[in-house]
Amino acid sequence: MRIIGPRCLSTTSACLASVVGNSAKIPISVPYAVERKSTDVLEAILQTVGVDKTAPHFSFIDDPTTIPTTAFTKKNYYLCKEFGRRTARQLAKEWPTLFMYDHDQPRLDVFRPEPAALEIEPTEENLIRMIREKKVDNALNIYHQLSSQDKELSQDILTDLFRLVVYYNGSEPQIDELSEWHGLRVFANSETGSGGAWKTGGMADLLFEMLPHNEEVLSVMIAGLGKYPSENSLERAQTLFNESQKNSL
Repeated sequence: MRIIGPRCLSTTSACLASVVGNSAKIPISVPYAVERKSTDVLEAILQTVGVDKTAPHFSFIDDPTTIPTTAFTKKNYYLCKEFGRRTARQLAKEWPTLFMYDHDQPRLDVFRPEPAALEIEPTEENLIRMIREKKVDNALNIYHQLSSQDKELSQDILTDLFRLVVYYNGSEPQIDELSEWHGLRVFANSETGSGGAWKTGGMADLLFEMLPHNEEVLSVMIAGLGKYPSENSLERAQTLFNESQKNSL
């Protein structure tokens, strides 16, 4: 065993004092933190690696043996993936108790099944949200609940609801107008048409009678009657157009 004597200890202490004294003369500056986005690393990799122009579209990249090569197989592959997502959401909507154990961190409400319209609190804010999200049935259900409670709505909200109901003829949007399902929007069957004939006596007609017949309301109504043509709707559109011309609207 090596024994350290007093002389060695004094020498070590002197060396440490010398190092500390020299380091005290060196200026220390702490750099400011650099703000970085969550995608900075991916952008740096992109600048280094670049884009592989020979690779298939990202929507087709899964198993290399299933990557489609022809236009027909690409269409079927893309639609199958979207139908699979729609099926999963439908299952979660019909049997929500099977998906009660949610361990997502953070919780992503967009992947949770939506409550039924009757379970949504009938408030003006929820009605505005349903109109903005183009949920026709939910918006009308909330409107009926608010009307049964004798709650007054502003003319702007009623006008927005009127636009939505007229544009979609009181029904949910056609599948080719769903921005979420790109494949269905592109490859939707054009034979489905625009949604049939105008629904006479529906919510659009009721809201039309409630609102003042100004330039905007008349224009929306005439456009809706023309979008869903029938003999009666076209005659009514002509009558409203003549009325607007007569009143210089």
